[in-house]
Amino acid sequence: MRSLKDLVGKEIFVSIPIVDKGYIFATLLAVEDAGLWLQCDYLSEKFLSDKLLSEAEKKSKPKVFFPFSEIHYVVDFSD
Repeated sequence: MRSLKDLVGKEIFVSIPIVDKGYIFATLLAVEDAGLWLQCDYLSEKFLSDKLLSEAEKKSKPKVFFPFSEIHYVVDFSD
């Protein structure tokens, strides 16, 4: 079994009910003691729909931190 740190840079399924009732397919960017840094198109669309963002912010993919208390599960499908 791999640790979460072994999955950095890989795509994972993650359940974060505060964001979505199902799951999110995201790239794991980093693992901290308190949670995970994630990046994915779904999160980009969710944040970029906010009209308060500048044009420069809309062109980037946000990196989002989620505390472990908000994460229900992580699934790794790699070999």
